[in-house]
Amino acid sequence: KIAFDSKGDLLVTNQSPHVFKITEHAHFDDSFIKMPNFQDHERSIDRISVAKNNDVYLRVIAGGDGIFSFKASEEYLNSHRVKDGGFSDVKHLDDDTLLIGDSDHRIHKLRGDQEEVLEVDIRPVFFDVTKNNEIVIISGGSSDDVAIYSFTGELIKKVKSELLNAPTDLVIRESKVYIAGFRSENIVVLDLDTFQFSELIKLPGIPGGLALKDNVLYISIFNDDGIYKLILE
Repeated sequence: KIAFDSKGDLLVTNQSPHVFKITEHAHFDDSFIKMPNFQDHERSIDRISVAKNNDVYLRVIAGGDGIFSFKASEEYLNSHRVKDGGFSDVKHLDDDTLLIGDSDHRIHKLRGDQEEVLEVDIRPVFFDVTKNNEIVIISGGSSDDVAIYSFTGELIKKVKSELLNAPTDLVIRESKVYIAGFRSENIVVLDLDTFQFSELIKLPGIPGGLALKDNVLYISIFNDDGIYKLILE
């Protein structure tokens, strides 16, 4: 998984207990966050989300119900627990609100000590939020469906395309959803105005994570040490 921090540096996880940082000069810094050990078990990081104040939120694989928060200076801040967390996504709605998916088809909206739960009928393995606060969800390979929900839990649309096989990550830019296809080894674009799909690019391997900065889409590829950059029109 990859994500940008508030300073514009790219953060990369590789299912290890580390988060690596790539500066704009494209060099790997030393790992700047390492998960603390719990019961002598090194936990591997699976998801990452960064608030505008540069707090970093990490979901771990082992005991995946945990969301651990850090300052970018490595200071351990807090942990959140979500029952049956599984391998679902974590995203910021804003600096005060964190969205956490679970394996029981729910998205938890955490704001301070308050929690709301949104029930959905697709496992929210990956999701992102539009500027209109609609949630776009994919299930990470168990289904090729792409589902769009309102924030009150109403299903707006569920679509799929033969262009997309086993979607693994997504990012949203204006009315376009950029989706990585694991088995189709491509990036597919869903237009939220027309609900039509188009293939943006075939990839040289299996896509891992996506990140968006301005008009540039960053793509990680499994078993490839590089991060690919694609300029969007």
